[in-house]
Amino acid sequence: MEVLKRLNDKSLFLLSLIMTIVGSYFSYGFLHPDEQYYAMDFAAFKAGLIPEITTWEYTTKLRPWLLPAIFTPFLKLFNLMGFTPFTMAWMLRLISGIFSWWALVRLNKKLKDHFPGSISYNIFVFFTHFSFFCFFMQLRTSSENWSTAFLVFAFSLLLRKAPYLNDFIFGGLFLGLAFSIRHQTGLIALGFGLWLLIVKQIGIRNWFGFFVPAIVAGVLIGVGADWWGYGELTFTPWNYIYQNLVLDKISQFGTSPFYAYFIWLFKTLTPFWAIIILIGFIRLLMQEATNWVVWSVFPFILVHFCIGHKELRFLYPVVPFLLYSGAQFFPERKLSFEPLRRYFYLGTVYLNMILFVYLFFKPAYTPLGFYKYLYDNDISEIRVFKNKQGQVPRLEMPFYKKENLKIVVDAGLAKSGYFFTTKYSELDYFTGGKCETLYSTYPKWLFKFNYFGWLSRSSIWVLTKCQ
Repeated sequence: MEVLKRLNDKSLFLLSLIMTIVGSYFSYGFLHPDEQYYAMDFAAFKAGLIPEITTWEYTTKLRPWLLPAIFTPFLKLFNLMGFTPFTMAWMLRLISGIFSWWALVRLNKKLKDHFPGSISYNIFVFFTHFSFFCFFMQLRTSSENWSTAFLVFAFSLLLRKAPYLNDFIFGGLFLGLAFSIRHQTGLIALGFGLWLLIVKQIGIRNWFGFFVPAIVAGVLIGVGADWWGYGELTFTPWNYIYQNLVLDKISQFGTSPFYAYFIWLFKTLTPFWAIIILIGFIRLLMQEATNWVVWSVFPFILVHFCIGHKELRFLYPVVPFLLYSGAQFFPERKLSFEPLRRYFYLGTVYLNMILFVYLFFKPAYTPLGFYKYLYDNDISEIRVFKNKQGQVPRLEMPFYKKENLKIVVDAGLAKSGYFFTTKYSELDYFTGGKCETLYSTYPKWLFKFNYFGWLSRSSIWVLTKCQ
């Protein structure tokens, strides 16, 4: 707590920026393959870096093109500069991280007057910049991250005590762009827009004359990006609803009960963060139902609870606002008089920093290192084995592969060459011969601790060279 008394927001912002820049290098890869396939690969296709896109989301015109449209000029520039695909991906993570950092700084500054003093305000800054899950998500080149950043920019403009005309225009535009990047955020924009009209009472003229048309402009920019991406006029929000909800294709990816988000909240974000977020939001819901957080967050969460297919990343767009409500759990006047609350906060900080350091150095997708090894060593052919179901390991990310890379299915007769496996049991094939392990996603010393056969249940990307 004493640290927060000595630090000011500028020091915290600078430290956060440094961590973002450095962390973008170490946190390579993605949280979910969608980040690669429907942001990076779409952009790489338009930039001429991969030959085609064959996913069903592309053929059904399901995915929005605005984020790939933002990435494409950068990829073209990076390609002219001779960057490798891995350097290109790093640069896009860096751009994404700085953009998200800038948005959060704007929100922090605009909400500073909402806190009773410097300590509770610094707690809010710490929550938004140094919580391990926010830091991890801010480095992603995902639609969740970019749409959240545009939302945060919009809120930072429209939460002024007396918004200017430009705030309505740019705030509405940013909400429209957030929707165009990730359509689900339209629920947040709808709730917040109604709050502006009904609770804040910005006036019919400002709402219909400037705010709503600006949102429509942001949506039309998204429509234009989709037209450019798919080569014909289409409306991806309707395509998304029709394919996933009307035809219920989304359920093919698994369904979960309505309470699953609560379980994942405690399991993934730790009980400390889960309690802070839930208590903060429930307090607002019970005591300040007219608060902008309630109006913005509640419709978004309610709809996601009702949809069968659930993933915790889907809720990230409301995290900065839930952290704001959670920071209210630590009012300034009570910090010195409630030791339990203070110890709870300190426990949250210490556990968070351990996880923060862990995620700072850990790749988001470890097997990407395998792709990099093949690329850097100019390996043109690798051999793979079929499993009992007749399946073979695949390299499904063409952005990181050289065109001359050939994958050969081996029947177990070849004794020389480069061999790729993701099964621990297949490593026995390489014992006793002139074989050398060149790359493994797990260090060799860890193989000695195969208690209860856990390695057999793990995906281990191993490249072996035999002579």
